Amino acid sequence: MNTIEKVKSLIRKEFNIDDIADNSNLELELNINSLDRADLIYLIEDEFGVYIEDGDLYSFQTVAELANLIDSYLAAEQDI
Repeated sequence: MNTIEKVKSLIRKEFNIDDIADNSNLELELNINSLDRADLIYLIEDEFGVYIEDGDLYSFQTVAELANLIDSYLAAEQDI
């Protein structure tokens, strides 16, 4: 399962949302507020074994942007 599919799976399970597209806006379309976003980040950190920097918490708006952010963190860890 690729990153975006894992992210969508986490959102489905945590927030009981069935219809999630790659370009779904977390706040506007999926109704994920700032507290939900924090919960989602904790889940992602556990699932992917990455630490999302505070400055990146609001750098993404869509599911695809979040998946790309995760991929960039994973790539950076491989470079170390």
